[in-house]
Amino acid sequence: MRLLGYILLIVGFVGLSLRLYARGGVTEAIAIHQFQSMPQQETYSRGDVIDAMKKVAAYSWDEGNSSPVRGALIMLLGGILIDVGSRLKKPNPN
Repeated sequence: MRLLGYILLIVGFVGLSLRLYARGGVTEAIAIHQFQSMPQQETYSRGDVIDAMKKVAAYSWDEGNSSPVRGALIMLLGGILIDVGSRLKKPNPN
């Protein structure tokens, strides 16, 4: 049981780490996409800047919205299994 707990703890951690690592690529893709779609002019009005900010926020929400709950729950389950397994292994002092 403890072995399964450690495996789940590691799998959850790796899943979270990979998800966060991949998020950096999403951020870079958003920046490149928005830079290429900007109009080429020297000055921008306040409305142009606000529209660009709204586009970046919406695009980043659509492309990079990933919840860490799944990996966190796997890690929690692994921690619980480790705890239960260590309690079952110890003899009662009674």
